[in-house]
Order: sequence, then C-alpha cells, then structure tokens
Amino acid sequence: MVDTGINCQPNTVAYVNHYWINQRGEEAYLISNKVRLGNGPSAINLLTYDYAYSGYANGYEDGLRIDISTDCGFSWDSIYGASGTALQTTPYVGSPWYPTCGSWSSDTVDLSSFGYNADTVMVRFVAINDYGNRFFMDNVKISGQNILSVEETENLTQLKIYPNPNNGMLHVKTNLINSEMCIFDLSGRLIQKEKIVKYYTAINVKNIKDGFYIIRIENGEVLEERKLIIRKN
Repeated sequence: MVDTGINCQPNTVAYVNHYWINQRGEEAYLISNKVRLGNGPSAINLLTYDYAYSGYANGYEDGLRIDISTDCGFSWDSIYGASGTALQTTPYVGSPWYPTCGSWSSDTVDLSSFGYNADTVMVRFVAINDYGNRFFMDNVKISGQNILSVEETENLTQLKIYPNPNNGMLHVKTNLINSEMCIFDLSGRLIQKEKIVKYYTAINVKNIKDGFYIIRIENGEVLEERKLIIRKN
C-alpha cells in the first residue's frame, strides 16, 4: 500500500525494495498468467503499465526489463529495457522513497509490433538490482482485439485434466481431434508422450516423480498447456 498512487490516492501496488537490497545484478520477477492475444491484419495488442522510480544516486542504476514467453515460460525474449536515469520518474532521493503525486509515469509496449499476434503469451517484468531505490508498478494491462484469458481459452477447447494434483492416473478430455499429449518438467525435458484416443484417455503417470510439470495437448492446429502437479503421498 502506498499513500499516493498514479491517481494521487492511496493504492495497493507491486514494488521492489532495491534500497535495502545489496545484490547487484540479481533479478526479481513478476510474471503474468497466460493470455491469448488477438489476431488479424489490423490487430493491435498493447501492454500498458504505470511505474514510479527515483533512484538513489549516480552509480546505483537499478533496471527494468520486460520479457515475453510463448512456450509457458520455458524461454523468454526481451522486448524492453531501461535503467538508471532512463527509468527515473523523479530526481534522485538519498533515503527510502515512496511515490508522491505526480511522480508516476505510464508506458505502453506494442506487442503486435514484435510479431505477437494470436500467440498465447506470458509477460515477465524483471526488476534488476543495483542497490539504488524502490521501484513501484501498478495497473498492468494487456488490451487489444479478441483478447482471451486462460479461463476463456479453456472454454473454447473444452480441455479438462483431472485430478490435479494427481496421484497416479490422469484423465484427459478434449474436443481436439487426433491430439497428442506431452508432459514436460520445468526445465523443458520431455517426460512422457501419449496419443489421446478419440476424445478421452486415461493415462498412467505413476512412474513420474512428485513435482510440478507442464502438460501440453496439441493436434497440429491448436496447442494448449496446463500446469500439472504429481503428488503420490
């Protein structure tokens, strides 16, 4: 909670306390849920956010980087970066700083200009520490044509994976025809592959170790991914 948000009123925001963290070069992440971007020749998909940063002094250049993933976080491409005075919204402050009225700025990144149309993406905001001062962020939005959330995408494909968490037998229902299921660990290593017979398949996952995984269903035209938890105990 800050006393002064971008509307000059108290507001709840995300922030990184670089002032008290002396771990130069270390990164902290804020990662979005998956979003299906709009498509079409005139589609414009925009990422917008508000931010505030003062900096501490010359030589303490905290940074912000924005990354995009189209493979559920296995790999990331950087689309924006700024640090030091290029990131500041107000002059240096040599003590722990909070935003004041007028110290906020807004920014917009055109995702379509980077070729991200009709993709299912995750956005990662990366705060890069240089032992400077506090960085604040609020009102992150993705807007455009035919934007779909993960929940809406699930409704379109009618993909159901249960139970999740799972203790040995996984049930997969989907309206995708001639589809294939792959399970990956969080490093991207393929753990198991199965054909989805007709629209429903029961799959034995008892040989997979307990942990977090990504399950991918695709048929050459449509690809959907879900998180999967294996927990036998």
